[in-house]
Amino acid sequence: MSAVRSIGGAELAAWFREMQAVAIAPNADKIATIVAGGDVAVALYHPDTSALAAARGVGWDGSSAFRMPRTAQKRLAAQSQRSGDVITSRWLRRSGEGGRIFLISGTGTLLINCDECGLSIEPGSLSNGWMS
Repeated sequence: MSAVRSIGGAELAAWFREMQAVAIAPNADKIATIVAGGDVAVALYHPDTSALAAARGVGWDGSSAFRMPRTAQKRLAAQSQRSGDVITSRWLRRSGEGGRIFLISGTGTLLINCDECGLSIEPGSLSNGWMS
């Protein structure tokens, strides 16, 4: 799927289902282990070259899902805060409120929460240029 600037409603739901099938489901056990330990899991979904460079900055080891090192998490939270992205900063600093998956897709990122009800997009995070 090509990156788009805005997406919503049925289009977003279809994209989210496809992303779950391609990026999350094949890595479910690994992601579950990461988030059970209170860490942020990172998953890749059709990232472009620049996104792979950014993935290396948050600990990418060449796999399609991995644990974000806490040092990278703290650094990214601080960078997000400085750039005015308080939602990402707050999300990265949060603990004890369910699992978190930092999705790298296209040239952007998406903040995904996981709990006993399933996966959801962090409220307010879609306005931060994801998939741009």
